[in-house]
Amino acid sequence: MKKLLFIIFVLLSFRSEAQQYYSLSAVNNYLSQGFTLSKNFRLYKNLDADVGLFCTINIHSLRVNKENYVFYKNGYAYNFWQHWGLQARLNQRLFRIWKMNAYLSHNFLVTTYGLRAKYTGVPTFDTSGVHPTSFTEATKGSLALETTIGLQFRVPVNARSRLQVGAGVGVLLSNHSHYFLREEENVMGHSHFLGGMAPNWKRGMIEFIGIDGWPHVYVTYAHDLGSFRKKK
Repeated sequence: MKKLLFIIFVLLSFRSEAQQYYSLSAVNNYLSQGFTLSKNFRLYKNLDADVGLFCTINIHSLRVNKENYVFYKNGYAYNFWQHWGLQARLNQRLFRIWKMNAYLSHNFLVTTYGLRAKYTGVPTFDTSGVHPTSFTEATKGSLALETTIGLQFRVPVNARSRLQVGAGVGVLLSNHSHYFLREEENVMGHSHFLGGMAPNWKRGMIEFIGIDGWPHVYVTYAHDLGSFRKKK
């Protein structure tokens, strides 16, 4: 992850004579949510790419997992490095209406954080009968790729800034282990840790983004720092 952060830092520092749009995005991903700092690279006349660093925000203590999802919105960074990931978008312009440009946007997100999911009201059987149980399951950090395709719309704010909004659907490719640690607490007041039922070597999962929960959604403010430097 340290090498990945260094590579992204070099890309963000790269300077050219063309327009240099840097952007800050609020991002809703499948596993998590956070912010992305990125730079825009123009590849062709109607084709460009945004490449940057994604920083996840842990919301485990705030999130109520009523649907008892295993993956959706359960990404959790256990250390400083797991907060960071690589986010990139490839954008192909489709059409223009007045001042608004529409793009076909393909998004990639690579992360290494773990999972931490809260479950509530799960029926549990024991010698005294059936009881609703609440517990938390946690897995170690592992590589995951979220890739989506959708639409992006850009509207100018002024001569050097623009607002971008977009959404997309796709798939999550996760390499997380199926082995987990569980902290369990039931209505009888008992609390204890349990090991995962799956073998430690079993890992990997495919989830569909946009079917369970929200699709990939983002709002971006982009500013042309290249033009700013020229005028200064």
